[in-house]
Amino acid sequence: MSGPALLFREIHRLRRFAQDLQEQIDRHPRLLQAHRTRLSQREQAQHDNLEAIKKLQVSIRQKETTLKTNHGQVLKYEKQMETSSSNKEIEAFKHQITHGLEACQKLEDEILTEMSEVEERQARIPEQE
Repeated sequence: MSGPALLFREIHRLRRFAQDLQEQIDRHPRLLQAHRTRLSQREQAQHDNLEAIKKLQVSIRQKETTLKTNHGQVLKYEKQMETSSSNKEIEAFKHQITHGLEACQKLEDEILTEMSEVEERQARIPEQE
């Protein structure tokens, strides 16, 4: 009596099982694409981070060169101030020296800020890999 009912139940169970398996098979290409996209985004982020580090290091080197030039200029003004005889020239050199030292201080602050940013970005490299 319950022979056909059991048979239909088993057929229904097997069809649902086959349908679930087919859904899993269909889902894997989408998952694979999502993983590839995520990997691509992470690789791009890492590449951007490395490029930013390089640009910051170049900027730091340029600012260090400018800083050395400014310090040299300040020393030049100090030597010229020692040899000058007029008060106007001395005041002008003092003004130039003050302006040069302020520019040096500003450059030093910018260099330190960029160095700390480089260190932060370099600390992120291992976690991105």
